[in-house]
Amino acid sequence: MPARNTASAMRLQTVVRDCLYLNWAVPRDVLADPPRPLRYECHLHAGESWAFVSALLFHQSSLRLGPVPLAGLSYPQINLRSYVSDAGTPAVLFHRMLVPGWAAPAVRLVSRMPCTGARLHLARPSRDTGAEAWAFEARAGEGGLSVTIRPGGPGLRQGPELGSWTATTEYFRLRDRGFASSPAGLRRIDTAHETVPLWPVVAEVAEVGLMAATLGAAGRFEGVLHSAWLCPEIPLSFVTSRAAEPVLPRRVPAPG
Repeated sequence: MPARNTASAMRLQTVVRDCLYLNWAVPRDVLADPPRPLRYECHLHAGESWAFVSALLFHQSSLRLGPVPLAGLSYPQINLRSYVSDAGTPAVLFHRMLVPGWAAPAVRLVSRMPCTGARLHLARPSRDTGAEAWAFEARAGEGGLSVTIRPGGPGLRQGPELGSWTATTEYFRLRDRGFASSPAGLRRIDTAHETVPLWPVVAEVAEVGLMAATLGAAGRFEGVLHSAWLCPEIPLSFVTSRAAEPVLPRRVPAPG
């Protein structure tokens, strides 16, 4: 892909708090093709090609433009994503970004990222460390996502292995490039990541209708987790911009 278009770039800073990662492995043919030139990163498992999708549920704290010393926006958010390659570079494709209805217009204005309103009730484990379990719930018109987590050792369930626990978490977390479709075209997100502590958790998912509807996989999305963990705090800086159009091969005219 050519260099990104910096004419409409927005530089933002925030702190992501109590970020719950829920990761699933799904057969590749469950997913619609991503926008060009992106390709799903596929993994062979049990004789079938699999891709990974995730839901991240978190609290966005003080989202603001660059170093501007003003109070920023704070609100809960969920994003639904898959893992892709952009001309060989690991990247993330955002399928949905959901925030409370009251926050959606301001978030779109500040970040120029597509987002829609939803009802979100997200626990704050880092504040309520004495609890035995924490509940997270997101609901939009077409369904919900509901999960309860408890402290627990790392464990993997369904899908391809990605190596050690550290290698598994880094596969999902350490991606500096993301893409999201918007009415104005594909937008690109370039992110600076830091190494942060994470808490392995045991997650029990009660509802995945929102995930299935977003992926267009109703009736085919089983909802058995691959892995889950919680990041108590993630300082984050990122730039959003309009992605450059892919360069298509020039067609050779047919002989007259």
